[in-house]
Amino acid sequence: MFRKENAPRLFEEEAVFHVPSDSVISGDIRTKSKVVLDGEVKGDITTSGDVTVGSGAKADGNIAGKDVVISGTVNGSVSASGELTLHPNAKLSGGIKAAGLRMDKGAKYEGTISIGADKPQPVAEKPQPAAPPAEKQKPAETPPPARQKPAPADAPKT
Repeated sequence: MFRKENAPRLFEEEAVFHVPSDSVISGDIRTKSKVVLDGEVKGDITTSGDVTVGSGAKADGNIAGKDVVISGTVNGSVSASGELTLHPNAKLSGGIKAAGLRMDKGAKYEGTISIGADKPQPVAEKPQPAAPPAEKQKPAETPPPARQKPAPADAPKT
């Protein structure tokens, strides 16, 4: 009846993977759709679309998506090819790798951060002092040969 290339595609642009507030998912989510988390996920979330973690939601795992918005709790690393937004009640424990970051007052964050770079770098607690430059060693000077005093004339010769 329908050939694959002519099959109707419902909600192609608006496809959303929604986890309702009364749901718990144990396992990874991999999709191309937008992900809206209002419940709990114990596993990684990976999508080429956006990810929204609602205010009562909890994710125990890594999140990778385009634009990621967090209002709930995430225990894991977040990788956003676009912008990561942490709203006032957001709690994030893990690494951040994103092209951009917006963190509202009241959001809590603990971990490593990399904005606009390829690899996350740990945030230094204290800058380390630079090592002093190595001094050039001078060649050892050889002392001049000791001069012998002439023997007194009345000294016995041996």
